Amino acid sequence: MAGIVGLTELQHTNGTSALSVGSDGKVLSSVVAVAFRYALSANQSIASGGIHLASMNKAIIANSDYNTSTYRYTVPANHAGIYMFSLQTNWLTSGDFDNNQVFLYKNGLPIGQHQARQEHYENQNLVTIESVSAGDYFQMYVSQESGGAIDLRAADRQCWFSGVRIGL
Repeated sequence: MAGIVGLTELQHTNGTSALSVGSDGKVLSSVVAVAFRYALSANQSIASGGIHLASMNKAIIANSDYNTSTYRYTVPANHAGIYMFSLQTNWLTSGDFDNNQVFLYKNGLPIGQHQARQEHYENQNLVTIESVSAGDYFQMYVSQESGGAIDLRAADRQCWFSGVRIGL
């Protein structure tokens, strides 16, 4: 037997809202939506060896908490929680070489890294889920060991730094 319960909110016995339902019947989330995606506004020359900050300064999905001068996303006071970060690189070279890396840095220290052999314009990805606090900041770094300077490709669909808040 089917039943219908008409409500817009379920409350805990202490009076706090446990679940809210919108007029369209969908469950409303208490997680404030936060997202950003930035790419290169121009190809970026990266020297062989060392770890280099990626100059992600072109907004694909803009966010006022992303600084396009320091290439840094800083978590504001009311947006702590669980985030998923996605980083992708593409080197503007048909040459193959052994060491190609992308890093996610949190508060100036590496917390995620992907390393691969570069094969003819191949994309490289790093995806991670992190617990973040207000004031934490994140940046994308890269490294390559081709033996000479090569460019990170300024192509929105091939080279980016993004993040999205997925939970509290």
